[in-house]
Amino acid sequence: MSTIIQAKVATIIDSHTAAINAGSKKGVAVGDIARVVRRTEVVDPDTKTSLGKVTTQIVKLRVTSVAADFCVASTFEPADTSMQGSIAALLGPVYGRSDPVQQISEAGGQSDNVITVRVGSEVDIERPAPATPPAPPPVPRRVKGSADA
Repeated sequence: MSTIIQAKVATIIDSHTAAINAGSKKGVAVGDIARVVRRTEVVDPDTKTSLGKVTTQIVKLRVTSVAADFCVASTFEPADTSMQGSIAALLGPVYGRSDPVQQISEAGGQSDNVITVRVGSEVDIERPAPATPPAPPPVPRRVKGSADA
């Protein structure tokens, strides 16, 4: 089971990159996955007591560099370019990406593959599970038969 490091967006660097207020001191490493999330409390309408929280992922980022107290993470999942002429389709080649990826913005609404992420947005950082190596091939067993007699 992996550990989740809770942090917050410290600043938006550009349309694909954010700085997050957790770094190597908290165990963050290059390649970790940072999910910008929204937590919504669920309240019972009759008793008004909290039933818990629902966590919704806003955007997924991959940590690309780590300092002691912060890390930098970038979008990497493909953007939905089904709409011809979308800003994501236009900016993909500008940022040296052959496949446009999701964009983040500090202001505005979510449209045309631009996802609103604010300074202070909650982030869950998790190390991806290592790939399981393939099982070794079975060892051939000798069967006693007439050839061995």
